[in-house]
Amino acid sequence: MHASQTLIEARKPDYAGTLYYLEQHTTGRAQELVHSCLYMKPEEGYLLLESKFGQKHRIAMAYVNKVMNGPVIKARTLKL
Repeated sequence: MHASQTLIEARKPDYAGTLYYLEQHTTGRAQELVHSCLYMKPEEGYLLLESKFGQKHRIAMAYVNKVMNGPVIKARTLKL
């Protein structure tokens, strides 16, 4: 979902194009779910996927956890 938002939706909201993009770049069960949404009106299909799988809070928390639990960044002193 994030990749589609970055690459496609940032230019112009095109729900049909976004669904086809997602279908092309997924496999297995995810691709089956996206494919089933292609039979709906594009906006309805996309919004259904977004409501079920576009978990923005989980993505944000993953980044916070990565920063908080990642390696310690050491301070550097500048020589003037």
